[in-house]
Amino acid sequence: LFELKKYTEALKDINKVQQLNPAVTDIFLSRARIKFKMGDAAGACADMKKAVEQGIAKIPDLSLPGCSTWLATDEYYRSSITKRNQKAYKEEAALLSKAIALSPLLPELYASKGRAEANLGNFATAIKDFDRAIAIDSASYQAYLHRAFTKVQLLDYTGAKKDFDKCILLNPYSEELYYNRGLTLFNLNSFEAALSDFTDCLTINPQSKDAYLYRGYCRGHLLDYKNSITDFDAAIKLDGKSGNGFTNRGLSKLMLGDFKSALPDLERALVLDSTNLIARRCRGQARASLEDYKGALADFNYVLAKEPADGQTLYNRMVIKSNQGDKAGACADYQAYLKTGAKPDKEMAVYCK
Repeated sequence: LFELKKYTEALKDINKVQQLNPAVTDIFLSRARIKFKMGDAAGACADMKKAVEQGIAKIPDLSLPGCSTWLATDEYYRSSITKRNQKAYKEEAALLSKAIALSPLLPELYASKGRAEANLGNFATAIKDFDRAIAIDSASYQAYLHRAFTKVQLLDYTGAKKDFDKCILLNPYSEELYYNRGLTLFNLNSFEAALSDFTDCLTINPQSKDAYLYRGYCRGHLLDYKNSITDFDAAIKLDGKSGNGFTNRGLSKLMLGDFKSALPDLERALVLDSTNLIARRCRGQARASLEDYKGALADFNYVLAKEPADGQTLYNRMVIKSNQGDKAGACADYQAYLKTGAKPDKEMAVYCK
């Protein structure tokens, strides 16, 4: 009824609830909001005082002007949440600006406005709002959290990592925080530290497919291919359609020289997504190692049609063509390979001279 603006009927219902169960704790705050919308500021503030006594609300100024300001701010804030749920971020930011004009010392208003600005792509403005929230309250969890996400959007991974550090101090049992700090560390090429965060995430939630995937990626970067395969096994067990899981498990097997075992994983990845260039490139390498040169060339041709400056694939195709006696084709690939900025290959330089 309140949302439908039927305030008189809403007030009757609230009063009836209080008569039936006087122990309900949020009656006074709800009734204060209704009375304020009905223009009864004095009655609203009387209820607000009782809400404060019960610990349901915190208001620094319980005078009539102070209480009225708080209720007006609360109205803007609650309306902004509705706009956020509707993804109307511009309207959300405007409502929060009005709330801040009334109550400029409430950190949650700046944190919420920063989030709205970030959703609009106004990252610099968002950062300023988060900074203001933290200046008012150095323990503003939401401000640190969303400032971290905003810094990630700005590719400021070092700054984002510091904000995630603070969030974890405030909330040390959140799998989301360890996962997102792990991603940040991964982007900073701090693979051992990232691996530790993904492990902490999995300790809290052993069902996190993405944490297994990224821990597997970290292990791959650390050349620990055997354990990376174990992580990709776990990711695939949780999601049998994980193209990244099959691709990277195949890649890890490829790096271990297990070409025959790598091939089915790469085949499966391409069944799930035929445009997966990493899987196709790796399958080409596996096929070449298994002496299926026709299949390897088909894969390398596909990749180079999409990415003609892929130096490694040019080199791989060049080697096959050279071994098959296709000197013109091999040397054409060699020239294209050099144009990618690759260092000259002495044998190919002599071969093509």
